[in-house]
Amino acid sequence: MTLAPGPYYPGTPVRLTLALYDDDGNPVDPDAVTFKLMSPCGAVTSYVYGVDTQVQRASAGNYYADVTPDAGGRWPFRWETTGDGKAITKEGYILVQCSPFIDGVWDAYRA
Repeated sequence: MTLAPGPYYPGTPVRLTLALYDDDGNPVDPDAVTFKLMSPCGAVTSYVYGVDTQVQRASAGNYYADVTPDAGGRWPFRWETTGDGKAITKEGYILVQCSPFIDGVWDAYRA
């Protein structure tokens, strides 16, 4: 999946990545990887590597989650890993443009 830089719109697939390395720069695989995505209205969905197809391992220490936001707004996400010396969390968010076709915000588009 290749995406050009720029705004995301509802229904656009987004790939979010996680890279894990030790202090020497060697890739490491944790015992478990969980990806959480929160919708703009606060609903949280969790995906677990090895259980859910949305989270995949690209190579040693490199994981990704493929998600498709279905509404405009700020979508926070969180990666969580477990394992001796491999437990980390990483958070961020993606901004999804509001769409008059999906979100019903036609007034914002009127001239």
